[in-house]
Amino acid sequence: MSNLGFGFDNDYYQNMKYFDEDEIETVLVFLEDMADLLVWGVCFPNNKPINFEFRSTEQFVFTDKIVSSGCDRILSLVKKGDIVLGHNVIACLDSDHHEMTNFRNTPYGEYYKNPNIYLTRLHSLENIQYHFNNIDELLADSVCKHVSALTLKPSDIAKELSNQIYPAFSKYLFLLSFENNKKALAISGYGKLKKTIKYMSSVEKTSCTNNSSLLNSSHWRQGVSRLSDINTSLTQAISDLNKSNEYTAYCSNWNHKGFTMDNAYLFMRGHNINDFFVSILDKTYDLYTQQECQRLVQICTQNNKSPEVIQQKVEHYKQTTQLFSSLKKKLLVPVNSIHLFSQTAQRIAQVY
Repeated sequence: MSNLGFGFDNDYYQNMKYFDEDEIETVLVFLEDMADLLVWGVCFPNNKPINFEFRSTEQFVFTDKIVSSGCDRILSLVKKGDIVLGHNVIACLDSDHHEMTNFRNTPYGEYYKNPNIYLTRLHSLENIQYHFNNIDELLADSVCKHVSALTLKPSDIAKELSNQIYPAFSKYLFLLSFENNKKALAISGYGKLKKTIKYMSSVEKTSCTNNSSLLNSSHWRQGVSRLSDINTSLTQAISDLNKSNEYTAYCSNWNHKGFTMDNAYLFMRGHNINDFFVSILDKTYDLYTQQECQRLVQICTQNNKSPEVIQQKVEHYKQTTQLFSSLKKKLLVPVNSIHLFSQTAQRIAQVY
């Protein structure tokens, strides 16, 4: 039951407290990657006699001698019985697109329904980190400003992006949700979406000053035009399959569940959303810090400070900031403010 090639059985961890003089309960929590602890960690209590042991599968040796991590790795070990889930052995996983596509594209669909598996409900951890209730706080932390002083609000950009991608993205998900989903893959709907939002984020640095300059940039406007073309292609694909009514019902169903035009980006692949915001907000960071450094130099010069003092002031300021891409993307807002993921957090709180 350790890291020597044995399975991980819930009963073993359930009984561990009887071998501890303080009878502290142990709960083994499998994560896709240890970096996920930044988000999942806030969901578990730290004021109860429970030791939550967070691990990824690559930190142990299993009978197949494979050293890897991730969602499929965890679920494959559950399927083989090398990991036996229960109250004291659980897994915290990304939802990906599985729930929204009726689990058509995973061999582990039945395992996602295990009550001892907790899901992000949004696509993945990155979508939680970049939730519009959290992302402004992240940028403010990066540039050492109060949120109210930000001239570019990532949350506004996120909502505008969502409105632009929703028509095509919802059709892509719909096409993947029924058995004959090769049509969507053949059209490469998602590949085109991914390339388009990457293009939209590759704006000139000067366009990342504020919301207006970004949304009126040529890259953004051309991207919006490309998204419209992708939507037209997917609309035609759905019409050719005589699925227009089913698509309408699909959208209505998921709107009730929380997938809307204002938050569609929360359901796109987290890596793509991360790349989108990093590309923009690293440029915003550069603009903010350059402006602040220039201000410091000007003030110091006006007060006849030496070049050495000016350099010290500038270096001190830089130490209070951190390039957005290098920033640890923690949850800086209450978990109950994160759309859908809050339901998972509430379920964990009820169990533990």
